[in-house]
Amino acid sequence: MSLESKNSLGIAFIMIGREATIDPLFNYLKEVKIPYNFTVLNLNIVQSFDSEFKSLFDNKVIEYDLESKYNINLIDGVDKVNNEFEWKEWEEKVRFSNPYAKHYSTAINLTKAIDSSLNNDYVHVLDDDTIPPINALEDLYSKLESNDNIGMTSGFYFCKNWHTNSAIKGVHESKRKITASIQKRKWISCTIDDFVMHNTTEVGFVGNGCILSYSNLLKNTLPLNDESITPKYGPDLLLSQRIRRQGKKIFMVPSIICKHLNEEGEEVGLTSEIINQIKTNTETPPSIHMSMYDSFINYVELSKRYDEVHIIHRKFPNIFVDLKEIMYITTLSKIPNIKFIEKDFKKWINSYKLFNLRIFYPHVLTEYSCEYQNLNPLYNLHIQTSKNNVVTDKTNKCFNSIHFQNYLNS
Repeated sequence: MSLESKNSLGIAFIMIGREATIDPLFNYLKEVKIPYNFTVLNLNIVQSFDSEFKSLFDNKVIEYDLESKYNINLIDGVDKVNNEFEWKEWEEKVRFSNPYAKHYSTAINLTKAIDSSLNNDYVHVLDDDTIPPINALEDLYSKLESNDNIGMTSGFYFCKNWHTNSAIKGVHESKRKITASIQKRKWISCTIDDFVMHNTTEVGFVGNGCILSYSNLLKNTLPLNDESITPKYGPDLLLSQRIRRQGKKIFMVPSIICKHLNEEGEEVGLTSEIINQIKTNTETPPSIHMSMYDSFINYVELSKRYDEVHIIHRKFPNIFVDLKEIMYITTLSKIPNIKFIEKDFKKWINSYKLFNLRIFYPHVLTEYSCEYQNLNPLYNLHIQTSKNNVVTDKTNKCFNSIHFQNYLNS
């Protein structure tokens, strides 16, 4: 098929009745930049919502004037598992207790959405809580067409955290998790830092929140609700797996960072404001030394070598045991660029069940560094993991926002 004849696009997604996300989603559909050769645009929406939301949906279609841009096709979907709960209540009560409960109804509805779009040359699959930037479709298409071996392209978006935080992934590190897996053998959770560290865009698995593929490839992935669907193997995993089994590769596009919204319409993970600041920064990041408090470390000397020195210290020291330590801390606290970061170690140990200091200290350092990165667009971290070892961006690229910036702009 010649490029000129590949002129139809189907946009496919499920709507489940999230009131907080309908405006940003429809605004994306209205404003998204369409590749020049797509002359036929079809919008295929699976309805998995009640009559009350249908009224809102109809009004929003008119408000955003979507019928002037798309041929709209509405498909009846199936209800979610435990349909007696409203969506917000369902997210809180059902999904946290069983993160995979949604797979069954989603597999059926996603199959309906994709199947209804197979009469197009390309299919752009979305999620109703995932909002791409308006350049998404152009960039997905450009990457997809750049190599015959590529079968699907995807934007980045951060995970909603459905699992209990642990020593493996704390609450701040979890905010950096991406809905994708670099590993191909099985879906292994990864963070945005893993992509920066390995300077890779190829993945084994990806979520279905913002993807573009050829209809002839997607046809061979259906149905997604067959015997392969299990509590552990969701439709997005099966979709990725079946694309790769056709000898095709899946690539992420770093220029596309989507907003993944919760039930209140708030962004999860890194905010778009932080991401945009990182992408557009022209300043030199400050050098920041981080460590657990250690009386053997010469912090006075460090304060001369770094822009900032962050010392993580337990919140309530025992004054009778640590009087000498407190006097030293008081002296250090008078140095302007030294900051003491107080943490309630007892609460932390109880929360994460970490009683071995060899495990506990690295976890605290990781969590604090992620907490800092999540809130600040500029950083060049130097993390002292032991008396004689400091980890820098020479061995861990994610410690410097310049590497992050270069990756996002690649």
